[in-house]
Amino acid sequence: MKIDSQQLRNRPAMSLDFNEIIELPESYSLAEREVKIHFKGFIESRLNFYTLSGRLKARLVFSCDNCLKLVELPLDLTMKESFIEEGEKAALQSSDNMEAIKADLPEDFFYFEKGVIDLTPVIVTLICLSIPLKVLCQEDCKGLCSFCGADLNLGDCGCEKPTDPRFEGLRAFFQDKEEV
Repeated sequence: MKIDSQQLRNRPAMSLDFNEIIELPESYSLAEREVKIHFKGFIESRLNFYTLSGRLKARLVFSCDNCLKLVELPLDLTMKESFIEEGEKAALQSSDNMEAIKADLPEDFFYFEKGVIDLTPVIVTLICLSIPLKVLCQEDCKGLCSFCGADLNLGDCGCEKPTDPRFEGLRAFFQDKEEV
């Protein structure tokens, strides 16, 4: 979604309500990289910067980190981000009435160029920051058997787990104790 900043210069705020499909980076365990998002909010013009406020909704589909089943993760995020045109912050800071506008000036900005505010990188960043480090299909997911690959959530696989030959002496020691 791109917004022409010239449209905002003559009005204090503009309402936004859009659906869009965005592509997320490959570095996440997403089953589907293309994500349909819905944003509803507004963007307002203040001095030479713009503030975007609203609610972002999306559904992400992951593979469970333990058993590889597909897991759907709904996102409902509130966002408030500020934008300033490249070079405008320096002009604002060098202005004579800087003390008067300093209270209104946010500390962090996303920069834009050529009068076009591109919301896609901001939305991608917000979604990526809200993805959990580990995605599980259920809290107590047992994963897959490391020998036969069976889903342990469905039950025990029954395969014979090989033992490390270095522990044979210890096994023999405990078997002798059980016989006594």
